[in-house]
Amino acid sequence: MIPTFDLRIGNWITVAEVICQVTGVSETKVHFRGNKSAFKPEELHPIPITHEILERAGFKKKERTDLYDKIPIEGFTYHFYANKIMVFHGGDNMLSHWLNTRIAFLHQLQNFYYCLTGREIQISF
Repeated sequence: MIPTFDLRIGNWITVAEVICQVTGVSETKVHFRGNKSAFKPEELHPIPITHEILERAGFKKKERTDLYDKIPIEGFTYHFYANKIMVFHGGDNMLSHWLNTRIAFLHQLQNFYYCLTGREIQISF
C-alpha cells in the first residue's frame, strides 16, 4: 500500500504486479496511463530500488563500492545498501553531507530528487 499523499504525477509504482506511471492523484484514488479506471491506495505497491533501476535513472556505479553517483550536474549520490542520499554543493568550496532520510523505493527517490533539483529523473520501463 502507498498513501496517495506520497505520490506525484510521473511516479512509477506497481498495481497487480504491473509497472505503471501515475497520471493523476486524488485523496482516495490514483490514475495511470493506459487505464480508464482508478485504483485505491491498498492496490498500489512501491518499486524497490535496485542496481538496474539506478543505472536506468542515470546513476553511475563507483568502482568497488555500493555508491551510485548522479554528478557533476546534480550533485547527488545514492548509497545502495544503506538507502541513503549524499548531496554535494558545488563551487569553490565543495560541501557534502549525508541525509538521514531512508529512501528505499523508486517513487521516494523520484520525489526527493525533484525536491532537491527541480528536475524529474528520466526513467522508463
